[in-house]
Amino acid sequence: MPLIIEDIIKESTTPRSDVTSFCVEIENRYFSKQYNLKIYDANWAEGMILDISKTSSELSKEEREVFEKYVIGKNVRLYIVPGIFTPFDKLYFDEKSWSILRDAAIFPYEYRVKIKIERIIIEDLITKTSKSINVYPYRDVMVKTS
Repeated sequence: MPLIIEDIIKESTTPRSDVTSFCVEIENRYFSKQYNLKIYDANWAEGMILDISKTSSELSKEEREVFEKYVIGKNVRLYIVPGIFTPFDKLYFDEKSWSILRDAAIFPYEYRVKIKIERIIIEDLITKTSKSINVYPYRDVMVKTS
């Protein structure tokens, strides 16, 4: 059972060189605060794209077909920037994950994505150790941001 995030794809300042500037947000009370994520660790979320929709209209038949074939059901990896000074965590798509959306012509602010987050990988940058945590393993938690 995962955390399901639904949000408009946004563009922001890239926090590191191995991730894109494209992200989704979630209130930190549902994610980084629950799992005690620190800004000095490298925090990654792994999951799957469940759906894509437009922000201002319905998908065309062609869009739906392309998204079902090339996007929906694909695994993604997102870099988590915990919301320490803001109430929102930002989850940035890594290059490989963003290419799935980019190649299907999914644009920031025009499309909304629904992602099932199944696990968090926390990499301690000092000790060079990492741990994996299953996200909300006992029930689905659905959070729609914008």
